[in-house]
Amino acid sequence: QKEDQDRTKKERDAVLLQELQEKEVLKQEQQKVLEQARQEQRDKRLQAVAKQKAKLEAQLLASREAAIQEKINASQRSETKPSGDAEVSQESMEGQPEETDPRMRKQQLLIQQQLGNERMGYGPGMPGMPGMP
Repeated sequence: QKEDQDRTKKERDAVLLQELQEKEVLKQEQQKVLEQARQEQRDKRLQAVAKQKAKLEAQLLASREAAIQEKINASQRSETKPSGDAEVSQESMEGQPEETDPRMRKQQLLIQQQLGNERMGYGPGMPGMPGMP
């Protein structure tokens, strides 16, 4: 009878151990699925940020090119005018950004600074980046 009790106890323990192992495997599989979903969301966010960055860089480049072109046009106009008055025509203002509010200007300056920092080899958020906390 003692042997029967021992055997029954061992069988019960084996069943409990098997259930525990199955639960652990299921838990690990669920963690893998969650991690994969998290990684996919992160990749999507990174792609969106990269796309936005490229768009802002293109806008910045276009703005700089327009400013340079305006300076060239202004210098050419001043060379052709005998009085030296640099009159700004409506045509020369086309393509130029309008006066922006200070918040937009601050954001543009930050973007320019970040682009400059990246060109100098600083990564985002790295210590020692000029102008960054």
